[in-house]
Amino acid sequence: MNKINIINFLWISLTLPYIHAQSVLPTIGGQGHAGSVHLCYTVGEPITTTVEGEKICLTQGFQQPFRKIELIEEYLPLGSVQVFPNPFLDWINIRLNGLTPENVHVELFDLSGKCLFTARLNQPDWQTDLSTFPNAAYILLVRDSVTQHTNTFKIIKSDLK
Repeated sequence: MNKINIINFLWISLTLPYIHAQSVLPTIGGQGHAGSVHLCYTVGEPITTTVEGEKICLTQGFQQPFRKIELIEEYLPLGSVQVFPNPFLDWINIRLNGLTPENVHVELFDLSGKCLFTARLNQPDWQTDLSTFPNAAYILLVRDSVTQHTNTFKIIKSDLK
C-alpha cells in the first residue's frame, strides 16, 4: 500500500506542472492562410468554426489560442450624475450636472441581470417611483447615448429607516 501511495505522489508531482488548459498536442495537423482567412486543424479534431464580427471573434472547438481580453469602459465625468437617496423607500432621484437630459438613458437591473425597466430622461432632475419593486439590491445604469459613456450605481430598496 505504501508503494502505491509513493507512486501516485510521484506521478502527480511530476505531471502536474505540465498540465495546461487549452493545449492540444496533435500527432498530425497544420495551418494555412488564404487571404484574410487563417485555418488551423488537427486530424481527428471535431470541426471548429469561427464567426467574426466587427468587435467579436467566436471560435468553436478546443484548438483555441490564449487570449487576453480587456474591457475598456468610458465613464461619465465625476459628479455629472447623482443618484439619491440610497437606500431608498419608494422614489429614486437622478440629478444630471452638465449633461443633456434627452441624451441620457437609464436602465434598472436586478442582481441576476434581468432588465426591469428602461427610460430616457427628459429633465436634469428626474425621479421615478419604484415602490412596486421588492426590497433588494439593484443595479442602475446611466448612459449618455451620444458618447456611450456610462455610470453604474448599486442602489438598495429598503423599508428600514
